[in-house]
Amino acid sequence: MAGMAQEEGYLNRTSWTTAVVLAALHREPVLTDEEIKVLRQSCRELGAIGRNLNQVARALNVEFRDGDKIKREAIEALAKRIDEHRALVFQLLNKNMNRWS
Repeated sequence: MAGMAQEEGYLNRTSWTTAVVLAALHREPVLTDEEIKVLRQSCRELGAIGRNLNQVARALNVEFRDGDKIKREAIEALAKRIDEHRALVFQLLNKNMNRWS
């Protein structure tokens, strides 16, 4: 079991067992420190993409033409989905961090 715990990113069997029990009880993910690090990096990347999309949408608003309305709406919808995803990930991370406190 110690090998399985380390393979899954836990330092010892106790932390792995705790994570397994919590995941089973709450039916939610229990993340390792490395998984949290990867999710945070993902959120930073998504944030950068969202900021770039907002810049494009603002540029389209400055040079607005009828054909640009569809493009602008698509970009704004994508930016909104990115923001919603980031909010869900941050909620998951916060919940996970508070669970261990």
